[in-house]
Amino acid sequence: MPDFRREGPVRTAEPHDGWPGKEHPHTSEVTGGRPPSPGWTDEQKAAIDRLRQECLTLSETISTHPYWKELSGPDLVDARTALKHAHESDEA
Repeated sequence: MPDFRREGPVRTAEPHDGWPGKEHPHTSEVTGGRPPSPGWTDEQKAAIDRLRQECLTLSETISTHPYWKELSGPDLVDARTALKHAHESDEA
């Protein structure tokens, strides 16, 4: 799987030429601007497409699961909220 961590130059999905930063008139500090990007590789594009499809499939599986029909009103809201925050207990 491609490494998408932010190390080295930022890669955009599509290639672009980048643009220069702007020099501050009093400090001469240059801010903004972006280096050129060669765009994503075919391998990166395929991985993103696969991951997005997997995310959609999993979202559909969770949201249409028969479990949700067993709940209503505040119980349904509480159960969905608990699911939304389930990862927080793993981080502690």
